[in-house]
Amino acid sequence: MSIQSLCPFCLGEIELPRQQCPFCGKDLENHNPTGALALGTQLAQGRYTIGEYVSADGEGLLYRGVDNQAAVFLTIKEYFPVTLSSGRTRTGNIQPKAGSEVLFKTIRMDFEDLYTTLQKITPATGLVNVVDVVEANNTVYAVMESARGVTLTRYMELHAKKPLSARENAELLRPVMEGVAYLHKHGIMHRGICPDNILLPIDGGACLTGYATQGLRTAGGELRPKLYSGYSAPEQYSANEFEGFFTDVYALAAVLYRMTTGKVPVPVPQRETGEELPEPNFLNPSIPLYISKVISCGLRMNTQSRMQTVEEFMAALSDQSEANAMLGKSAKKGKRPKGSGSAGRLLTLFAVLMVVFAILLFWILLKVSGGTPSEPVSTPEQTAQTEVQSVRVPNFVGMKYSEVRANEDYLASFRFAITEAYSDAQEEGTILMQDPVAGSEVETETKAVIRLTISKGTTQITMPDILGYSQADAEQLLIESGISFRVVEVENNGEYAQGCVAYCDKEPGDTFDKETTVTVYIAGARTQESQDSGDSQE
Repeated sequence: MSIQSLCPFCLGEIELPRQQCPFCGKDLENHNPTGALALGTQLAQGRYTIGEYVSADGEGLLYRGVDNQAAVFLTIKEYFPVTLSSGRTRTGNIQPKAGSEVLFKTIRMDFEDLYTTLQKITPATGLVNVVDVVEANNTVYAVMESARGVTLTRYMELHAKKPLSARENAELLRPVMEGVAYLHKHGIMHRGICPDNILLPIDGGACLTGYATQGLRTAGGELRPKLYSGYSAPEQYSANEFEGFFTDVYALAAVLYRMTTGKVPVPVPQRETGEELPEPNFLNPSIPLYISKVISCGLRMNTQSRMQTVEEFMAALSDQSEANAMLGKSAKKGKRPKGSGSAGRLLTLFAVLMVVFAILLFWILLKVSGGTPSEPVSTPEQTAQTEVQSVRVPNFVGMKYSEVRANEDYLASFRFAITEAYSDAQEEGTILMQDPVAGSEVETETKAVIRLTISKGTTQITMPDILGYSQADAEQLLIESGISFRVVEVENNGEYAQGCVAYCDKEPGDTFDKETTVTVYIAGARTQESQDSGDSQE
């Protein structure tokens, strides 16, 4: 039976099956690999035609395709998870592995929900358009537009001898950043931002593709993961870590790092072993200092000290004063406030006493219940049926969260949800509270979620002496001190050195809240009047 269709290579109207297109001469015989849909397969009652197989990942297969009604090229992704599927039947249906039926269906629903939402919110700036979602063959197909152009990877290769400036690169990436911010407003995280997934169409701005469910972009999950070395964030390397919008900020910063320095950022596994990530302007001195620091802030390993939203990242890249304020708020974590040791020991001692009291109370209740005559007797068979494996929750209060993350036994037994709170008694990174409390029993069938409240450190900060410092040196010191600031240039009557700090609205040694933004006044060029005065004195 012949099928009216369009050639998947030239869009010429043809009948399938046939060996060759009469218009472009391309071979139309099926050369797609075993297990993939055959070239010429129809979806949605003939609306779409499957073309050449492109690639596969842990989530499914990617094909080129054609919309026979609109006469346009498409990209079609088929949900076909290799770890959960046993293969395809002769009729084309995807078969889940025995024992994985529920998980196969659950992730398929996630896949369908993701692309259905994308279909509703696209077209949008910086995002490849999802035009349809089709159910067939016991699976789901995401139908996307096919943007004609080059990947950002190829673009950088072509422009290696004459790269753009840091500001031009940020402007080139802006549509993608706007698209990611739009995804976040609809509760979607991309998790796969990298140069290979950014397209530069011939007739438009940069756009982002490579959509996927969380399982594909997180190591240790049910799907075979696909992470991008140098671009995937630290929290993506463990299913136990909490991901947020800051995960996409890391990837965007990594892409901009590559664009401005010509180097791929040091991959997370190497950074975790101690290898340092060079500052962008160390590799390329032409990068403005504030842009270099914004990129580095977006690439921080600690999610709490990383820039949190794409909107913040974009604003900081486009305006130096915004960058200074945001960098101050996102200053490096881990500094130990003075005088917090004794209070921390008291809090830890109190927590230990509470645990001891809970254990004694549990032991007493157990002894009392053991002597009750009316206690029912269970048969061994009943005991085996009703016994539930459990584990006691350790006491995390007083520990460093970095110590918890480094403990493989904890990560194997629990998942952690993190919130932060200021504390004048405990240094940054110290766990203040936990829920469930220490000593509680939780089932081991599924990893229990432990909610930890972590100290952000003291709310107060002290102003350093930066009077007379160059603007670059003053900014560096304020950022390292965790102080939010903005810069204002003032007229210079000759009293100050040009480009240096004339005065601030905070005196050296002043103590103030961390949320305060300090105004730093930088001396401009000496006025003509002051120059004339200096000349006359000579």
